Amino acid sequence: NGAGVPRDAKAGFALLKKAATSSHAQLYFNLGVAYEQGLGTPVNPVEAVKSYAVAAEAGHVGAEVAFGMMLASGTGIDPDIPKGYMWVALAAEQGDAFAKRELDYLVSKAPPRQVADGKRLLGDWKRTHGITLTNAVRPP
Repeated sequence: NGAGVPRDAKAGFALLKKAATSSHAQLYFNLGVAYEQGLGTPVNPVEAVKSYAVAAEAGHVGAEVAFGMMLASGTGIDPDIPKGYMWVALAAEQGDAFAKRELDYLVSKAPPRQVADGKRLLGDWKRTHGITLTNAVRPP
């Protein structure tokens, strides 16, 4: 945030991008935010999606929401509502209040069939990854 030195968003972005190659989920999430919002770099939704995907795969809840909503809306990637649902639901099941609100919004706007497909994907993902969450969404 520039504490102790002059604020320089471009230099900060360059350092963030370099640090993100360490496979640290929070850094990839921050890189996604920078690309999505144009912080120190031009807005680039394609790169934002890539960064959020890495962080989401590593279990970063905020990235799961961001990646899921970008998938559902087709921002920076071909739209895929079922996969978007799956990622947002994973975050919501971990108790994230923002994720729960986003999931409610997504469910209210998405065709019911795509939500059902998303629930099936969620169940498949959890079985594949050996995840058992207390508030699991069960596929139909």
